[in-house]
Order: sequence, then structure tokens, then C-alpha cells
Amino acid sequence: MASRSVRAVPARWIDLGHVAPSRFHATYAGLAAAQPEGARPIVVWARVAPHIALGIHQDAGTELKSSLDVPVVRRPLGGGAAWVDESQCCYVLIMPLAALKSRPSEWFAWGLAPAVRTYAAFGLNVVREAQDLSLGGRKIAGSGAATIGSCAVLGSSFLLRFPVERFAACIAAPSQAFTGWLVRALRDCLTDWESHLPAPSEDVLRLAFRQALEQTLGWALAEDAVAPAEAQAIEQGRAEWDAVEADRRARRVPHGIKVKKDVFLTECHVGERFARVLTRSGRFEAIALSACLPEAADAVLRACPPELDALRRSLAGFVPREDAEDWARLILDTACFHAD
Repeated sequence: MASRSVRAVPARWIDLGHVAPSRFHATYAGLAAAQPEGARPIVVWARVAPHIALGIHQDAGTELKSSLDVPVVRRPLGGGAAWVDESQCCYVLIMPLAALKSRPSEWFAWGLAPAVRTYAAFGLNVVREAQDLSLGGRKIAGSGAATIGSCAVLGSSFLLRFPVERFAACIAAPSQAFTGWLVRALRDCLTDWESHLPAPSEDVLRLAFRQALEQTLGWALAEDAVAPAEAQAIEQGRAEWDAVEADRRARRVPHGIKVKKDVFLTECHVGERFARVLTRSGRFEAIALSACLPEAADAVLRACPPELDALRRSLAGFVPREDAEDWARLILDTACFHAD
């Protein structure tokens, strides 16, 4: 008996071309908000002008330096500050919730699978690690997701080139040394396509991604454009989104920034004292203090468990014993080991 073939799900492919930052983020958000239940899935593809994209609850005044030469846009998706420019091919998947039948924590498995298959088609062994894609242990793509209207929305990009210094220079920093540490951490933890292989043209990459979407998700993609009713929803949503106030109380990562899934850089000043801490996978990677420490202290502190008593004992050999607990508390108050 012959097996029954599975019918492909009709889906829309909307290529925005080269687009301004606010238009890009407003378009996918407005499209999602305008979809009725039972609508076809949508893929939005674009090359976007340089900008910093902040997460939905982030505030530029606390996350970024005050004077930047690129626009700042808060996107309606989760995640932290991200650099976006024409050296990335951005995509957003818009999927009706009724057809998805999975929890938000499971969206990244299906939503990033087509990108993994696309990289593989070009010989890049990319794997998913939670919400990120990694190559050789280094992050090559992040992603963000949200529920908008009756749709699940997931966005990411193909990172062809990444300007490490330019992004680091945008991040609010309590010291020049913090920015230097951030540049080194980004180089250590992130990578891009051209660091491994010559990047394909946009046309070649677009075609490969479309094929991967159809093969992985079972969609039959058809070229489409924003409908007039959707355009109206986009403009209305754009005005409403511009009026939304961010949470201005604190940074997403107190005292610093998430470099990737399990790596955080933070710096805290208390009076004349400061601590700068880089953590990886729940351990100390590097610690700098305003206290004058001998060179031998570096290896001891990096090997120390992130616990008050252990830090106090380790520090007692390098600072006055009566100050060891204060320094230990400052290190732990500064450090970040995980974030929402």
C-alpha cells in the first residue's frame, strides 16, 4: 500500500529589500498583529540599515552611551542589545499560534532549524544552543521571540560580518577598561560567516534559506507583499509602539552586559572601590579590583567557587584580612551568572 504524501503548508515570503530600522521592526510586528486566526505563516526577509536593536524592556539611557552615530530601536522581541546592519540577512518567522501547538520555550527548536540546515548546506557545522546558534563553540547568531496578536514571532539573522569594536563602543561603560574587556570577550565568544568561509551572495543565501524552510517546516513559500489592510495595521502599530515607555529602572544585566548565553561582563563602583568581573558557565573567567593585587591572585580568584566564604578565604592572602569580606561581597554583588 502506497504511503500518503504530506501536503505542504502554504506560506508567504515577503522580501522587504533594503529597509530603514524602524520600518523593518514595525513591519513584522504589524504583520503579526494583523493576522486572523488560521492565517498562513509568513517569512519576512530584509537587509536593514545600521542600528542598535534593544530588547522590548530595555532603555537606551541605561544600556547605551549617550551619543551614538546610529539609530536606536527597541524591537518587540525578547533579548538584549544587538548590532544590526547590511552585513546581516535578517529574517522573521510569523506563525499562527493555533498551528504551532507548542510552548514559547520550544519555539527556538523549530524556528532556528531552517537556519541550521542552511548553514550545513554551505559546509558550516552550526548547532543550536538554547536561543543562539553556535559554530565551534562561538555564537554566530542570536534570536528573539514574542507573542504578537495571535501569532508567534521569531527573529534572527545570518551574520556575514560583525563589527566588534563598533558595537562595543555603543555600550554604556563605567570605564574605558570595561570596553576593552568587552571587545576581547566578544572576539572570544562570537564569530561570523566570513571568519570561516567566503560569504555567499544574498541571492544564493536567500534561495538556500527558502529551500531549508520548505524542507524543515513543510511550508510551500510563495512570493507576496504587504496587503493594504496590513499596511494600515503596520502604521497604526508603529505609532502605538513609539509611545511605549521602556523600563528605566535598571539594565537588563545589572552593571553590565550578556556577551552570549553563558558569558557576562559586569563592573560596579562603590565609592573609590570597583570590581570588574567576567563570568562563563557559572564560574569566574577574570576579575579586576581597584585593590592592588599581586599577579598570583589572578589564577587563585579565577579558580575560586562563586561563594562568599571561598572568596573571602582566597582574598585574605592578598588584601588586609579585615577587608577580605568586603571585597568578596563586592565581587559577588558585581558578578552575573545568569539572566532571564
